[in-house]
Amino acid sequence: MDLNIQEINGRLEKISEGYSKLFAQEQKLKKEKQRLLAKDILDSKPFSRYKWEVKKRDRAGFILKPYFDDDMRFDDLQEKLDLYPHGGFQLLDKIELSGDDGDLYIVASDIKAGIEFIKSQNIEIVIDKSIIDDIKSMEKQIAGLKDFVNQFDTSAERRHIS
Repeated sequence: MDLNIQEINGRLEKISEGYSKLFAQEQKLKKEKQRLLAKDILDSKPFSRYKWEVKKRDRAGFILKPYFDDDMRFDDLQEKLDLYPHGGFQLLDKIELSGDDGDLYIVASDIKAGIEFIKSQNIEIVIDKSIIDDIKSMEKQIAGLKDFVNQFDTSAERRHIS
């Protein structure tokens, strides 16, 4: 069966159209699956079963990691979301679950959205004692600096220190 170039081009075009339709359907199904998975996770609140700690923070957001020694506790969730060995799952607009070699992280790209997520999911955050000690030390330093500056009654900048 010898085909000419026009016939081959016609068949290729039909295959391409079919592929485009299948690809669009696949994307639609993946999006719906992600929505259903996210709803299931948010409804079941699996993160409230364990305590979490802040692994990293910056001006925009922060990363939480579970506060336990047994990394196997979220294996089922990571498998369900295809996060192992490395992967990400967009849970909410600014909240992503991230898998990294068996570890699970909650990544908040916005501090306010992250705090709202923590509250909505009843997540308990463990604050390291060294952070609390640092804050107390800074508060003492600030109080000392304010006392020092307040001794100079002639400066115009003094009005800005409260």
